[in-house]
Amino acid sequence: MAASGPKAPDIQNFCGNKNLIHWMARLINGRRAVSSVQIANDIVLLGKFSEMLIGSWLGVEILVNTHSRAINAETVILATLLVDVAFRYPSAFTASTDSGAQ
Repeated sequence: MAASGPKAPDIQNFCGNKNLIHWMARLINGRRAVSSVQIANDIVLLGKFSEMLIGSWLGVEILVNTHSRAINAETVILATLLVDVAFRYPSAFTASTDSGAQ
């Protein structure tokens, strides 16, 4: 996968953080990489994600609350999606607890 956008030296000059270069290029060690705030403590996951199964239960539940913020003329909308995640081959995944800090 080729990354589009500025080259690595331009990114470093732009943001002042050489570690951000990896995420801007979307590659780590030649493999596609993404970041998320959903995984804490500098944990890095590596795996063959085509072996991950995601099952959805009951579709999407939407709750519309027109009363709690009515004084501000606002409506609160809450959407909930219930899912399960399973691994076809658990050995196709690994987690590193010290790689994210480097």
